[in-house]
Amino acid sequence: VLFWSVFAAATGVSRDTLPASVFEYTIKMKTSFKFKGFFPAILSLALIGIMINFSLEILTNSFYQRKPWVSFILLVFLIITFIWLVFGEVKNKFVVVNFEQTKISVKKFGGIFPKVEFHDSEVEGWKYSILNSRGGNYEYLYLYRGGKKIAKISEFYHQNYSEIKQHVKSKYKDLGFEQFSYLTEFREFFE
Repeated sequence: VLFWSVFAAATGVSRDTLPASVFEYTIKMKTSFKFKGFFPAILSLALIGIMINFSLEILTNSFYQRKPWVSFILLVFLIITFIWLVFGEVKNKFVVVNFEQTKISVKKFGGIFPKVEFHDSEVEGWKYSILNSRGGNYEYLYLYRGGKKIAKISEFYHQNYSEIKQHVKSKYKDLGFEQFSYLTEFREFFE
């Protein structure tokens, strides 16, 4: 109140003439990536170069012309790996999620794609899952809307995962544990 009295006296602008958005208190929290979270995106770009180089090698190297099945198997392997990296990892897990007072926004592909906003009232809640891998166990947090996942926040990709999880716990309904499934992950490639 004292601030606005001084501000009004100094500028001649009263509080009533300013838009309401000036006075809104917004909680801003944003996911941030770990360094190793960039590896799948970097590997995807490197794989494009490898596939181009390998395709040129197939055209010019007589070994691959004599044994086309070898080149076919290698090329199929490279293409499947690329699809998994781009659509499974980078698109769905390398995401930027912004939490504000009454809404969240999700940007896929590391924030390159346009944001999609959801009001808090649209978010049904969250589930968590554990992915067991050779490198360790990583927890994933899924936000749901209309029975579908709208965001995946990962302990592997996001350095502030613990803070984000605490924020989500305090704001949205806990829908429980979801068993990790590679089949479900595969289906989500194309959503």
